[in-house]
Amino acid sequence: MNNNNITGSGLRLLALLAMTLVLSGCPVESSSSSSPSSVTDVSQTPEDPADEAPDNGPPPSQEPEPLNRFQFANGCYQIQSGEQFIAANADDRSYHLTDEQSEAAAFTMRPTKLGSYLLMSGYQPREGRAGRKELLGIRDPAGEFLDHSGNFIGEVSYLVAGLGDTVNLVADFVLPVGDVVRSIGDALLDLGNRVGETQINPRLGMVIRANDLAVWQLNPASGDRFTLASRQTGLILDPNEDGLTLSSPAVASENSQMRLIATQGCAAYPEAELNATVAEEGPANYLLEVERYQGVEGLTENDVFGYVDTHSHISAYEFIGGRVNYGDPFHRFGITHAMDDCSVHHGPMGATGLLEQLTGVPGLHDTQGWPTFNDWPRRDSLMHHQSYYRWIERAHLGGMKVLVNHLVHNEILCQVNPQKQNDCDPNETIKLQIQRMYEMQDYIDAQAGGPGKGFFQIVTSPAQAREVIDQGHLAVILGLDMSHPFGCRELNGI
Repeated sequence: MNNNNITGSGLRLLALLAMTLVLSGCPVESSSSSSPSSVTDVSQTPEDPADEAPDNGPPPSQEPEPLNRFQFANGCYQIQSGEQFIAANADDRSYHLTDEQSEAAAFTMRPTKLGSYLLMSGYQPREGRAGRKELLGIRDPAGEFLDHSGNFIGEVSYLVAGLGDTVNLVADFVLPVGDVVRSIGDALLDLGNRVGETQINPRLGMVIRANDLAVWQLNPASGDRFTLASRQTGLILDPNEDGLTLSSPAVASENSQMRLIATQGCAAYPEAELNATVAEEGPANYLLEVERYQGVEGLTENDVFGYVDTHSHISAYEFIGGRVNYGDPFHRFGITHAMDDCSVHHGPMGATGLLEQLTGVPGLHDTQGWPTFNDWPRRDSLMHHQSYYRWIERAHLGGMKVLVNHLVHNEILCQVNPQKQNDCDPNETIKLQIQRMYEMQDYIDAQAGGPGKGFFQIVTSPAQAREVIDQGHLAVILGLDMSHPFGCRELNGI
């Protein structure tokens, strides 16, 4: 969605100037292994054979690369604890231990961010809808801790207290990984009253929708083993003779250190298709790699092959209050959350989407998104997001080498907009969009297997852009498109 009328041309000229510097064919060092200038001949003929190194036989075999917590992304694995394996029972929505590897569940390990995963043992698609997932997590039957989108909205201390005898705690237990320390003592003392009134009854088991209580952080343990820590509580998955339990890290048993064994038969996590066929060697990065340009005078090894999108608004889903443009370019739980149903912003059949009515085709529309996309996204609908990360990846595979994402905001439109969840302060909105873009980069890296491995890489200089392009990635530049940059404005002609 373009909002060319929101700001002056000066900022856009800066972005275009940056692109010119990035793509100019001025001679610089290239990191490409195919570049002749990057190869240096260091071979020498020894003057005296006696100076040659003695022949000690073949070099020792290289040690295998150590396992890391990022490499399991979107793979299919069994989980082994001691001599047992985790198995699934879809009928009673539970997980248990088995001695037989043939009975072990096959888990799709879907990253939610770098180092954190959803563990999905099954998926039943529904015609025209998101379908039902089978995920290892903490169940919330009373709806006390999660909102309709799967975000955690409860108190961690009450959640842990409600888990009761399935949790092994110590008195100085620290909650949770990456969050503030919370006291659990009061919650344990108040457990009888709270649970008695509400019947919370959270339990470790199978959940059917991705949510914050089904996210596990994978942490290295000894050797080739890992622990799985609940991202929300910090508790460690710790199987014992009673089945699957959770423990404080301080008292977790050796069974909490698990092996991930590659297997087959996993259900694919729901995702948008690329609908692209890519050559085995991948897309060309430089003009001289393309047959039609070989032998053309004036070209150098530094001339990039491809095109530039100089004005995009990937982060516009957070502007004007954050509830105007429906759809996210990514979501930690995937496309079923990023591109679900726009009625949450635009009302039933899009009836309350005022800006959609004014800027698009007037009238009602089908609000259902993935997987059918009956009425959106489309070119004449500005209030539905058109920049989901898989669609950007397809454009990159088709030759897009540089993308300029303009962080966008208009304070006046935000103030008059009755539907908003974000601050209208320009600086706060822009900082939020910057945060979202780096989260998007990390999410795409997580899907690709680790930091820097994803196609979407934010750069801050022409040199960084060249390096990223040379690695076969998309160079992403962040620009500004806002009504009052840095809080500066004109008042009474001043």
